Amino acid sequence: MTINKKIKEIFKGYYNNYLTKKHYSSAQNLKEKDYENYLADRYAEFMNRREYTKGKTLNLENPTTFSEKSQWIKLYDQDPRKNIYSDKYAVRQHIKDTIGREHLIPLINIDGKDCFDSFDEIDFDKLPNSFVIKCVHGSHMNIIVKDKTKLTKKDIKQFKKKIKHWQNIDYCFYVALETQYLGIKPRIIIEEYVDDINKDYKFMCFNGKCEYFWISENVVDNKNVTYTTFNRDLSIADFNMNLGWRKNILDKNLPKNINEMILIADKLSEDFCFVRVDLYEIKGKIYFGELTFNSAAGFDVPYPAEYDVKLGNLMTIDLSKRENNFKYRKNENN
Repeated sequence: MTINKKIKEIFKGYYNNYLTKKHYSSAQNLKEKDYENYLADRYAEFMNRREYTKGKTLNLENPTTFSEKSQWIKLYDQDPRKNIYSDKYAVRQHIKDTIGREHLIPLINIDGKDCFDSFDEIDFDKLPNSFVIKCVHGSHMNIIVKDKTKLTKKDIKQFKKKIKHWQNIDYCFYVALETQYLGIKPRIIIEEYVDDINKDYKFMCFNGKCEYFWISENVVDNKNVTYTTFNRDLSIADFNMNLGWRKNILDKNLPKNINEMILIADKLSEDFCFVRVDLYEIKGKIYFGELTFNSAAGFDVPYPAEYDVKLGNLMTIDLSKRENNFKYRKNENN
């Protein structure tokens, strides 16, 4: 890479950070009656980033496609369980009750606590040599430590700074109104380090049934991520999700317990019109990852485009919820 190209990349990063902060600040200050217009604008912005979705607009009165319905449920499919299940600490009780504690990565307990309000509560001297620090109120807020003996005071200071920054983020507004995150207390958990999790199994479930799933690889560093999409019968699907930043591969190497994983996804998706169930398979054991009610904030769009309609047909929504939910309806008199 030339010096000029490096400089351009640096300034591009600064500009993108500026836009992100500007969007976040604007979204936080929205009134609820403005949510519909905001979501429609944000939808058009994201659709214009891809050639195969350019020009698409959001129909909130009668959504038909997967991407439209994914946006619609943010405002109008308000199930209080979504808030609980999106909390990485609170959801653990639900997992124990439905599929069993053996599918949970154990938490590290320090002086009788396994959930912390502040980074200052964490005594690093009492931690094992390897662990994973996570914030419970959003995504991509993880710090992996494989060897504590190699940490310096500067490293720990940087961890504290990063955690403090994450705890100040209201994830509901971070991308585009993921209302299931609204009000989740920004706490910290520490999981045992089980292994290098390089594969992520994501099960797309509609009305309590897994219809498709994909396997993401190289997820540790989130670089050069590749993935393969499957039908429920384990055959390769003829569509991809959000072609553009992921590279599709044809990898038929499935774990022996993949059918058990599918049944677990069915169980965890009961009573929801859509949820993506994320699981891991490590040395033959199945571990729970998370429940995602808006895949990629609702902007994962199937490719080819006709699958946006096909997947939308699998998602059954109750349109009367929009008419009855005045909390998010535009009202010019307010």
